[in-house]
Amino acid sequence: MALPKIYNPSPVEQPATEAKTYPDSYLHRLVVKPNRDGTQTLVAVFRPYNYASGELYPGIDRDVELTVDDLMAEAAATPLLGQAVGAIIQVGSLMLERRTLDARIAALSVETPATYTDEETGETVERTQAEIDALEAERTAALEAAETRLTEVLTALGVN
Repeated sequence: MALPKIYNPSPVEQPATEAKTYPDSYLHRLVVKPNRDGTQTLVAVFRPYNYASGELYPGIDRDVELTVDDLMAEAAATPLLGQAVGAIIQVGSLMLERRTLDARIAALSVETPATYTDEETGETVERTQAEIDALEAERTAALEAAETRLTEVLTALGVN
């Protein structure tokens, strides 16, 4: 059954665009899914890509699934897969450490307050200058150590 023709008071005109080709693939997502039988399915999701122009085709994903009995055992037995899995684990670890260091640096960037509330009595207690100086020295050393490690992590990630 054909649909009836319906008048459009505001027609849409799409201008002609040049034809583009996407002869390459871009790894868009990599997922390891556990299966009920104890195996894992490694799902690589690719998108059409033009390496020469750097243009990624919007919208179309192509999933490639590979089921393995034990991904880590397979990675140990296959050198290239082992390198890839190792790199993914290393990058994931570095990204987690980066996030943790960013939060630590933010927390350490706050100067030591001159007063604090005693947890037992609920009273406001004033710190002596010697206490403030000691706490500031400790905070500054911890901040410098965190910033140094963050620089190392960013270098390892290729960000610096």
